[in-house]
Amino acid sequence: MKTRTLTQFAPDMRGRGRSAVSANDVQSPQIRLNVDFPINEDIADFGDVFARGAIHTISFDVDSETALATLAEVYSYRVVRAYRFRDEEKLKWSRLVLRFAHDVFVVVRNWGGAHIYAGSADKAEALLAELTAVLGDVPKPEEPSFYMLRRDGEDIMAEAITNVPDALSDEFVRLAYGDDTTAWVDAFAQRTRSRTGGLTILEGPPGTGKTSLVSELIRQLRETHLFYVLPVCNDGSLTSPDWVSFWQGQNRIHSDRTKVVVMEDAERILLGRSSSERDAVASVLNIADGLLGRMLKLHLLCSVNARLDALDPAIQRPGRLMNYRRFAPMSRDRAVALAALQGAAFSPAADVEEFTLAEVLQPSPVEIKSPRRGIGFAAN
Repeated sequence: MKTRTLTQFAPDMRGRGRSAVSANDVQSPQIRLNVDFPINEDIADFGDVFARGAIHTISFDVDSETALATLAEVYSYRVVRAYRFRDEEKLKWSRLVLRFAHDVFVVVRNWGGAHIYAGSADKAEALLAELTAVLGDVPKPEEPSFYMLRRDGEDIMAEAITNVPDALSDEFVRLAYGDDTTAWVDAFAQRTRSRTGGLTILEGPPGTGKTSLVSELIRQLRETHLFYVLPVCNDGSLTSPDWVSFWQGQNRIHSDRTKVVVMEDAERILLGRSSSERDAVASVLNIADGLLGRMLKLHLLCSVNARLDALDPAIQRPGRLMNYRRFAPMSRDRAVALAALQGAAFSPAADVEEFTLAEVLQPSPVEIKSPRRGIGFAAN
């Protein structure tokens, strides 16, 4: 368990710069001391505890949701805030606040970040020792396949996803993606381990199997790499100040793993035609080979349907684009062989010579019935 400490002292309430809680502070659920130390909404209503005295904080890393569940069970009588969300009929933890004394709190989040707030250094250190002993006895959970990232209000959620597709056979990979696929995966692993940052682009039409190959990367490289899936609409999270501490925490917790952020259908942030797209491209470049990328230690893997030459030219600069792969439809012979391997009911049309992976494995189209036309509102 790695820790960091910070001590802040509020000056005497008499005289210049005294701390006070205004009406605006109450409305915004945040109290800010005159030393610019924020107490956020987790313990805002307890802020008067620290308004006139010292604040000693210790930050430490824990093993995500398992730690929250353990602390909630062991210290159920100390819970003052409990944040959970429902996912597939299960309740999962996002945040937990415990109060151990009048001036001793701990806030734990599901992505592994925890903070102790105490009125003295002795109290903070004693609580850290106690929590370390409690969490040290907790067996580590089975390694998740990847994390789905999202923002839920003030919380950053890193939800572990384990139900990835079954492993692909060597013959499936060869037929679906080409004879050089295994060598490409090995090169991807070596390059991303040997250098911080960088960008990988998977390019190809819909249905050619880009997502399936990403799933295979997640499975094959799970001992050396950790994958995070970020919706492309949340690309601002890559460089947002609110997320920097999250990525830094992930680097401390998983210091031996290469972090790969996966963004699918990423044309919007890579085309660079409008001003907003250019801003997104700048963020990608800063992560790929900028100073911020070196600090956060992230590798970006983007899948796109557009051709590589349609993307912003800056993306392709040597040193940024570390890995690239073009996905294309399969020949008739490979499609027939793959269908036979998988037992798929594939009947290729006589006049078609190339087929996508989706057409081979899911040959039956969904039937769409045309609705009856009506009059007035009935026509909508």
